[in-house]
Amino acid sequence: MLLTIRVADCVPLLLADTRLGVVAAVHAGWRGTAAGIAAAAVERLRHTHGSDPAELIAAIGPSIGPCCYTVGEDVRDAFRASGHAEDSTRRWFQTGTRLRLDLWSANRDQLAAAGVANAAVFVSGLCTACHPAWFYSYRREGAATGRLVGFIRAGRPIPSER
Repeated sequence: MLLTIRVADCVPLLLADTRLGVVAAVHAGWRGTAAGIAAAAVERLRHTHGSDPAELIAAIGPSIGPCCYTVGEDVRDAFRASGHAEDSTRRWFQTGTRLRLDLWSANRDQLAAAGVANAAVFVSGLCTACHPAWFYSYRREGAATGRLVGFIRAGRPIPSER
């Protein structure tokens, strides 16, 4: 089975349980991230397939980076209203001349809180807005731009060396 997720500047979040051979593909924009979509995906894999969060691996694909993702106070307010701690929102939102959101850190932190090992979370670190030759960007080009597709394939479990 092949799962795909289409994004413009949002985070394509891919999860895999190599022990069981199951996968998930998640669209993690600011609304989903505020709602804790990364942790919800980990919980769904645990509940549906018996995945152990400590054995999952995750990839945070190219998306708009904290260098370019300017947002309004309403976005930070939505994170607070969703119950995220003030120390988290301080890490995820950088203030300067404009308020910027770091979706990479927010999703990484939420995966860690859900039990995924930090060493098992891979962040591409590629900003879609910074690389016009490589990626489409809704923020840079508008609604008519193309979309990126993240994909992950379920497969046979990888034998444990234990």
